[in-house]
Amino acid sequence: MPIPMQSTTGDATFRAQNNSVSAIKRFSRASADAALKLNNRERLISAGDDPLSFNVSRRIRSEVASLKVVNETGQLNITGLSLAIDALETIKVQLDKLKMKVVQAQVADDSERDSIQSEIDLALAQIDSTANNTKLGSRSLLNGDATINAFRSITNAGLERDWGIRASGMSLMASAGIQNVRVNKIGNGGPVRRISTGQTVLSLNVSIKSLNKATRVFMSYIPGAAAADFAEFRITGKLGSATIRVNSSTISTLGGAAGIGGVATSFNMLAQETGVVFTSSTGGPVGLTTVGYGSDEFIKVELLSEGGTTIGFGNAAGAVTASDTVGTVLSQYGTGGFATINGTRVELGGEYGLTARYLSGGYDIEIDFGTLNMEPAAAPVAITDRVNVDLGQGVVGLLGTDGRQGDMLKYGFGKFTTENLGRGLALNTMTMYSVGSAIYTASVFSNGNQILGRGSLADVGSGGSLSLKTGNFVGTFAMINRSIDQLIKEQTRLGTIQGNFIDAINRAEVSIGNLTSADADIVGVDAATEITNMVQAQLGISTASSVLAQANAIQANIFSLLRG
Repeated sequence: MPIPMQSTTGDATFRAQNNSVSAIKRFSRASADAALKLNNRERLISAGDDPLSFNVSRRIRSEVASLKVVNETGQLNITGLSLAIDALETIKVQLDKLKMKVVQAQVADDSERDSIQSEIDLALAQIDSTANNTKLGSRSLLNGDATINAFRSITNAGLERDWGIRASGMSLMASAGIQNVRVNKIGNGGPVRRISTGQTVLSLNVSIKSLNKATRVFMSYIPGAAAADFAEFRITGKLGSATIRVNSSTISTLGGAAGIGGVATSFNMLAQETGVVFTSSTGGPVGLTTVGYGSDEFIKVELLSEGGTTIGFGNAAGAVTASDTVGTVLSQYGTGGFATINGTRVELGGEYGLTARYLSGGYDIEIDFGTLNMEPAAAPVAITDRVNVDLGQGVVGLLGTDGRQGDMLKYGFGKFTTENLGRGLALNTMTMYSVGSAIYTASVFSNGNQILGRGSLADVGSGGSLSLKTGNFVGTFAMINRSIDQLIKEQTRLGTIQGNFIDAINRAEVSIGNLTSADADIVGVDAATEITNMVQAQLGISTASSVLAQANAIQANIFSLLRG
């Protein structure tokens, strides 16, 4: 008769086996969990361990990862800026050498000057080599490859059009407007548009209303009562002083070396030393005017000697003439002006008082205006123009992780080859005719006219307009000094940007440290507890395994007896 099958779930041996297996699994999981936490040094391995703490910890780690990107990109930018600043210092050494050689040339004979000129040419070549070969990766930093360029217009198809002012400082259309723009830094926001090429373009509306224009001083020449009248005056301007002798017979003749053209030519050779020029436009008044515009420009006329009665200079406030006591002085100052750039008032300043520096929304853009129609005419005309910048240009760095204005820094490098160093705002010293009695506006070139700021450091080389053979040491020194000023200004600007990245890295490192510490407090493992848990689990596994082994042995003995 068959023996009926019975459930073994109530059997003590089976229960011991089942419980032992369950205990082994449970203790194995506990042991593995404790070992994983000890190995990772974290108590939160999954969201199930502590959902709230897990969420906070993972957010912290995301922020730390972003801050590390700020750190890494900041270090890369600092490297590039350091390369540029060091290269500029190398160029500065060559400029100092140039200046020393020009000083030596003043007391050298012709053969010695030829030798000095060769050394000057070598220094210029080394400047170009430094500018062209200072690179971060494959990109040159100081030859224009990393410069942010601006244009008068950028069409929807991406075609770019420059401003219509010649390097001579005269407008192609004989009209006023922007001569040059330097984009030092690109900010955020502003009036931007996307063109069909995919480029994003910033467009700035720029204007100077007629009543807001800066002015320069003008002192009219007062002719003598007789042809033999003369007087000597000390003329002082913003940059220095010079002496001029004028007489009625000279002033009465506009042309020729013996006429006012000759007087103006001689006096205006010192324009970069005095800041004052003698104007003699045909059809207009004869007199003195400042090279630059603004409230810091002035003319002071002092009578040194006289040989007549009325010859002299005057303005609406008075006059100084040969009839006055020697030492009599007459002074006059210009007035400052301002531009409006996208509704923001920007004071005019810079070397000649014709530069507006736009600092808004993180942008740093310098705009140079031409002199045409800068001063009010009989029919006042406002200057209106536009600046367009492709925002895809420049070197980009991060200062923060939130994407807010100021978290991204986009900047460019200047051009420091000899063809670019020393270039300034091209300014004609005499381009004026009278409207009424005291108002002046731009006209054609005049006798004695000079164009300041037109050349570059390359002109100091052999065959250049400022080479030693020309003997124009004043012009050569002015060019070298302007180059040094431009270089130091760029070093300062790049150093400021470098400081921004250093500060950003320091802030990022402090935040990383604080967040990492906070994360460790949240997820940090208690080693003693987890070791205890792991040992207890291992003991549990060992005990359960022993019980299972005994139950298996009992079961085996029972089966053996049944087979008896």
